[in-house]
Amino acid sequence: MEKPNKKITFYIESLGCYKNLVDSEIATDNLIKNGFSKVESPNDADILLVNTCGFINDAKEESINTILRLASAKGNRKLVVMGCLSERYKKELKDLIPEIDIILGANQWDNLANVIKNNREYAIDDKLFMYDKPIKNRYLEPEHIAFVKISEGCSNKCAFCTIPSIRGPYRSRKIEVIQEEISALVKKGVKEINLISQDSSFYGMDIYGEKKLYELLANIDRISGDYWIRIFYQNIDLFDERIIELINNSVHILPYFDIPVQHYSELMNRGSNSKRIDTIFNLIREIIPDSIIRTSLIVGFPGETRADFNLLKEFLKRNHPDRVGIFAYSDEEGTAAYLLPDKVSETTKKNRLKKLLEITAENSLKRNLSLVGKKLRVLVDSKEGNIYIARSKYDAYEVDDSVIIEDRNLKVGQFYDAVITDATEFDLFGKIVS
Repeated sequence: MEKPNKKITFYIESLGCYKNLVDSEIATDNLIKNGFSKVESPNDADILLVNTCGFINDAKEESINTILRLASAKGNRKLVVMGCLSERYKKELKDLIPEIDIILGANQWDNLANVIKNNREYAIDDKLFMYDKPIKNRYLEPEHIAFVKISEGCSNKCAFCTIPSIRGPYRSRKIEVIQEEISALVKKGVKEINLISQDSSFYGMDIYGEKKLYELLANIDRISGDYWIRIFYQNIDLFDERIIELINNSVHILPYFDIPVQHYSELMNRGSNSKRIDTIFNLIREIIPDSIIRTSLIVGFPGETRADFNLLKEFLKRNHPDRVGIFAYSDEEGTAAYLLPDKVSETTKKNRLKKLLEITAENSLKRNLSLVGKKLRVLVDSKEGNIYIARSKYDAYEVDDSVIIEDRNLKVGQFYDAVITDATEFDLFGKIVS
C-alpha cells in the first residue's frame, strides 16, 4: 500500500506589532488550509518563516538577528522572509543573508502556499493585499485573546513614519466582515477582542466616505457573550467625540483610550495641536472618570529644542496619561524627517528619554496606588506555579501593567473579581474574592 504523502511542516516567528501578528495568523491559516502542518520548534520544520518588522532601528536589528539565527541552523530547510523589513530592503537582505530562499513583502499573504510549493521567489510588486473575509481561526495568539484588524495601511503623512510607503494607503474592512469575524471568535470562547489599525479614527473614510468607527463599535457591542472589546490607535485629529459616550454606555467596550499623540508641539505633521489634545483628554475624564488613557511619545525629533522638550514634560504633568510608551526618534530613510537638519544627538535623546520615563513612572505609581482596596474584574492570562498573571480593564496585553495573584484554583482565560492589595509603578497585586 502506498504511504500517504508527508505533510510539509513549518515554523513561524512573528516580530513587531499586533498588526504584524494578525498578518502571521493569515499566513499560518493560508498554509494550514493548503495542507501544511505547523510545528513549535524550528528543528521539526521543513520551512522556516520570519515575519519581520522594519519600523525603527531596534526592530530592524531584531528582525535581522532572528533571520541570521535561523539561517545559521537551516540545513536543508527552506528559509522564507516576509513582512515590513523585506518590503523595504529586499535586495539588501538577499545580499546580506544569501541563505534566504524566498522573500515576500508586507502585502502578499494570499499566495504564500503556492510560492513555497513552487519553490520560487515571489517578487515584491505594487499589489496591495486586503483580506475581505472573516478570519475565524487563530494559531499564534492566546486562546482567550484575539487581535482583529479593522483596516490596513495608512494615508497620514506623519514626518517620521514609513508605514504608508510599506503598507500602502488606508484600506478599511467592511463592518459586516469584522462583525462576522468577532461573532465567530466570541462563540469559540475568546474573552478579549482587540481592535487594531494604523489609525482607528480614520476607519471608513475610504469605503464609506465618512468616519464609521462609531457605527462599527455600536454593531460589535450588540454581539452577545461575556467578553471585552479594547480599541487601539485612535489618532487625535479625527477622534470622534461621540465614541466617549458610546463607551460610557456600552456593555463590552472598555473605557481604554489609546491615543498616540507623539509630541505636544507641532513638530511631526500630525494634524493636531496641544489645545486639541487637552480638549479630548479632559472630555474623556469628564464623561468617564474611571477611564484609562494610554499614549505614545517620540523624543529627539530633528529640530526638537529645549523648549519643545519642556512642552513634552508639561504634557505629562498636565494631562497625566495613565499608560505611556516613550521612544527615542529613529532616523528612517524615505521619511520627511530623514532630510531635516538639526538632528538631536544620541546623548541628548537618551537624557531626555530618561527624564520623561521618570515622570511617567511617578504618574503610573499614583494611579496604581489609587486602585489599592478596590475590586476589579480581571482576566487571567497565564500561570507560573501558584502565581497567576492577570489584567484589569486598565491594561492591554503585553504592553501595560499586570495584576499578580497568588492562588491555586484559577483558570487561564477566565474572568474573576479581585481586590487590589498592593501596587508598584508598573504592577498591581490582588486577591480573588467571591
